[in-house]
Amino acid sequence: MTVPVFDFARRHGHWLLGATGGRRRRTLALLALLAAGVVLASVTWQVIELRRQLQVRQQAVRQVAVAPVPAQAARLHAAVPLNEAERMRVNRVIRQLNTPWPLLLGVLEQAASPQVALLSIEPDIERGMVRVHAEGSSLDALLLHAEQVQRSPQVAHTLLLKIDHETSARGSAAPRLSYDMVLAR
Repeated sequence: MTVPVFDFARRHGHWLLGATGGRRRRTLALLALLAAGVVLASVTWQVIELRRQLQVRQQAVRQVAVAPVPAQAARLHAAVPLNEAERMRVNRVIRQLNTPWPLLLGVLEQAASPQVALLSIEPDIERGMVRVHAEGSSLDALLLHAEQVQRSPQVAHTLLLKIDHETSARGSAAPRLSYDMVLAR
């Protein structure tokens, strides 16, 4: 009969900490543990520092948001007196920018036909009109186009200005029509 031998020493698991190895393994394990601790402490310190910087910047943003406007900035936005010519020029630009282009182009699109081509659309801000130049296959097609524009509920009135018969290189006459259109307010 063989005598059982009980070995209660664990051979696996403690080699990392140097329990089963010699002095060299214990030293390497201690250095690895120390390096991991230093890295962990460094990362923790960086996280704490970044949070502190974030709080400082958030506080600065809050202070800027509720701070009164400095006197210098207020002076920059103060009204500058304009002479009459400058005031008229600014008002002309404002009227030009306030031209209701979607409405105007919608009216012209509703009156579009394959026999009529629009050559130009020129806003006349001073008189509050839009001058339209069109070319058509016939004078009847041009007059029908102008009549359809006049019938639009968005148009107050149209004023026919000029009818031209221009001879092209092929020898055929292409009539042109110019009219002013005032949009209803």
